[in-house]
Amino acid sequence: MKPRTVHSMKRFLLVAGIVAALAIPAFAYAALGGHFQGAVRDGETVTFSVGKRDKHHLVRAFSWNDVPVTCQLPLETTSTYTFTHSIRIRNAHFHGFDVAGPGAAMHVSGTFTHHGHRAWGTLQINGDTFEGNGCTSGKLEWHARLVPSH
Repeated sequence: MKPRTVHSMKRFLLVAGIVAALAIPAFAYAALGGHFQGAVRDGETVTFSVGKRDKHHLVRAFSWNDVPVTCQLPLETTSTYTFTHSIRIRNAHFHGFDVAGPGAAMHVSGTFTHHGHRAWGTLQINGDTFEGNGCTSGKLEWHARLVPSH
């Protein structure tokens, strides 16, 4: 009878571990939804919304304002942009790529923390943007928080 008890305990622990592993992503997404607002570094802003479509959480309208870029000549200016598509969230992470203007590549990545109330990540701008030719921002870190709804 003792071997059967050990086997039952192992089975119980295995099932409990699987249930806990499946519950963690749901718990991490608990607050996912709503509007996020934050900063890139010296006061430049980043905003986006999180919603759900067809069982998938999505980052919508990821945008930044006044992010510094250096273009050819050399010309220093700022970039303002909003992604033209939604970005799927997988395991509290997202990564998006967009092409703007005559050939600019816009990259953004992010991770949600604090049960979906905060997010952080990187963005990078390269190419011929609306602000100039041969522009680059380098890899910039951003952070944002869920804005309380009123």
